[in-house]
Amino acid sequence: MEASISPRVKCGSPLLRLPAELRLQIYEHVIGSRTVHVRMHWTGKCPSGFKYSCLEETKHLLESHDTKIVANAVPFGPDLHGLVHTCRQVHKETVCLPFKAYTWAFKNAFTLEQWVSMKGCIPTQYKNALRRIAVPAPGPYRSSERVLVDLREVLLVGSGSPVSGDFTSEPRLGISPLVIITLKKDKASNAWIWGGEPAQYVKDHFEQAASSFAKSFFSSKSHACAS
Repeated sequence: MEASISPRVKCGSPLLRLPAELRLQIYEHVIGSRTVHVRMHWTGKCPSGFKYSCLEETKHLLESHDTKIVANAVPFGPDLHGLVHTCRQVHKETVCLPFKAYTWAFKNAFTLEQWVSMKGCIPTQYKNALRRIAVPAPGPYRSSERVLVDLREVLLVGSGSPVSGDFTSEPRLGISPLVIITLKKDKASNAWIWGGEPAQYVKDHFEQAASSFAKSFFSSKSHACAS
């Protein structure tokens, strides 16, 4: 990052004379912490793009309907726009920052898959920079994960029992409310760790849990019948 700054520009800007790591901290402080809620925009029966809403907190994702989530939206604000238009160097250093620093929340795994694959105004390299996403249980498609190479944290929104693999995106008749479970990727093994167990993909954890629960359930039933 430092090598690309010309001596003339560096001397004229107190900001650019700072170490790159310190500049990054300043940028992140300026743009703040936000959640970008992404849902598909439909024209008739076909998707024609995406709608974006800015949320101050991830807790708003626990609302049961899109209209309630969007009701909590706030303006994206001028801070980011001001940063990227300061100069070429600052633009280069900050243009990917919202994808790295914000939580990108998708209505469902299909929306995420379409957003990742659809060509549009957001370049692929920016999408690939996502580090933290939120998506309803049981998580993103494996094909989406293979594209999001920098992904480090997944927030799963759902209801039910993750232990049994019975963790879905819908509240259980108002009895079991929506909750958020956070899974983090281990840097050394590049695997998602949950309950001390690694998995290559997020969805693997729930399939393994469901399989183990089923085996345990039928085993207990067999023993009960035998006795």
